Amino acid sequence: AGGTDDEIAAILRLTAWAMGGRAYGFVARHWSAHLGGLDVDAAYRGGVTRLADGVPLRLALMAVAAVHACCGDFPLLARAIPMAYESDVPEADLAEALARCRILSRRRASGLS
Repeated sequence: AGGTDDEIAAILRLTAWAMGGRAYGFVARHWSAHLGGLDVDAAYRGGVTRLADGVPLRLALMAVAAVHACCGDFPLLARAIPMAYESDVPEADLAEALARCRILSRRRASGLS
């Protein structure tokens, strides 16, 4: 793994944010009529971008996509993947991040943590 303290702090911020990301879907489903012109997708994108401060956006997007996948938050993963492509994250790098998530999920399920 590795990384500087600032990079690790940024990934930790992004991980915590991504784990709470279901709020975006909740707001879109239940509160959009009360919030006027709030663009929930733009709010999601802005959150990733702001919290990525200290780490390249491509790494931030791979981390967020992996967290969404590991948590089974597939609607959020569906938001993260196009953003990764738009930010020129190589498909092979994104696939590796998601594959690592799958490996970790299998290890946890089998008690191998």
